[in-house]
Amino acid sequence: MQFDLGYFDEDPCRVEPLNNPFKEKLLPMCPVWTWIKHVKQNQPERLTVAPGRGRKKILSDEQIALVKGWIEADTQLTIDQLQRRIRDELNASLSRSSTHRLMVFLNFSYFTPRSKHYKQDPLQQDDFKKTEGKNCRYP
Repeated sequence: MQFDLGYFDEDPCRVEPLNNPFKEKLLPMCPVWTWIKHVKQNQPERLTVAPGRGRKKILSDEQIALVKGWIEADTQLTIDQLQRRIRDELNASLSRSSTHRLMVFLNFSYFTPRSKHYKQDPLQQDDFKKTEGKNCRYP
């Protein structure tokens, strides 16, 4: 991307500047004056975000507690199964990533087992475990 910041006149020694394409965008002053007014009136609680602002939750607190009970009751529950159960029983539509985010919010983690390689030899693994400390250069 190229920006032309000037143009040449027919006179070879004259350059005229153009408007800067990288002009800064400034914050409107109205919120700043409102913040200053609240600080001067010693009302720091007015500087926080008011309740009811932002995106609303899809699930209520009772529904989240219910989902937590489902996960605790069945620890082998997959994201897809949990997503379907939320859709069927709670009539709420969550994506896979939102369902996973809910699990993380509830302090659960999603583990997938490692697949066993077909060339993996258990005897070689046992030998490696027995000699693991002997081949190490550092204590």
